[in-house]
Amino acid sequence: TSLVVYMMLGMGLVSELPIVLILCERLGFISLESLKNGRRYAVVVILIIAAIVTPTPDPISQLIMAGPMYVLYEAAILVIGFQKAKT
Repeated sequence: TSLVVYMMLGMGLVSELPIVLILCERLGFISLESLKNGRRYAVVVILIIAAIVTPTPDPISQLIMAGPMYVLYEAAILVIGFQKAKT
């Protein structure tokens, strides 16, 4: 049961990624262009974070964590792009 609890806690923290990215863009720490151009670095950072957050060393649980993180990263780029298009 501890594996399930750790995965749920990790996924809960990971689901905050778009909010953090949008807030950082609003505050001027990052830009939409830097998010778009930094995709390859984002993948590496996401895999490292997924390796740290997952409680087991197997690559399957790491990919289970990293996949949604990357999708949320791309979703944040889309939301920021839509917000920029509105203004």
